[in-house]
Amino acid sequence: MQQPSYDSATTTRATPPWQLTGSGWVVLYRFPRAFVRDYGLIPDHLAGTFRGGIGAVMMIDYRTSPVGPYRELLFIPGVFRHGRRKYYAVTKIYVSSLDSVVNGRENWGIPKSVAEFQITQESESTQRFEAAVNGELFFSAALESGILRFPVNTRVNPFPPTLLQQHDDGRLLATTPQLGGTISVTGTVLEMAVAGRHFPDVSAFKPAGLLELVKMRLYFPIPKVIS
Repeated sequence: MQQPSYDSATTTRATPPWQLTGSGWVVLYRFPRAFVRDYGLIPDHLAGTFRGGIGAVMMIDYRTSPVGPYRELLFIPGVFRHGRRKYYAVTKIYVSSLDSVVNGRENWGIPKSVAEFQITQESESTQRFEAAVNGELFFSAALESGILRFPVNTRVNPFPPTLLQQHDDGRLLATTPQLGGTISVTGTVLEMAVAGRHFPDVSAFKPAGLLELVKMRLYFPIPKVIS
């Protein structure tokens, strides 16, 4: 899939590893194979390798990063197989910062594009997350916080999830992020509306779960070159 071009000379360069903090939401799904095939925006290097598993829509508000604060919306279809291993892949992603776009693509092969974001606290427990392209609203979700919260640290996971992304120069890069902080699993997706022209329309599917990243620490390491 052809990605938009950006002038990296006008942006801040921040090489990995990255440390980020923030908060956000992860809506988990089990997407039908036909939906992923037809609407999952699968890049050529992953064609025919989808193996199902848990997919996700992630909505993140990064408070700190090496390129400053920014917001993010991304789609992960599920699990793909490459060689003998299984990987996840981000097939669609928007961020609010051009610095994040350029560094995400150059550091890890993550195909970021720019969008405008609005996060509104509609009540003490409900937040609305919206994204638009050129003023056209294409994503809106209302999410309710849960009460039960507990600490998390994926560094102790013996089988941590790994992203497989293709750099614009053709290299395949494998990256295993590490997540720490406080999460809740008792929240609720109250509403979700998607205009499929800009993002896979997941609104017809029942979520398999919702993770609220209450206080998030994220570590993005130097990727490994697979090929």
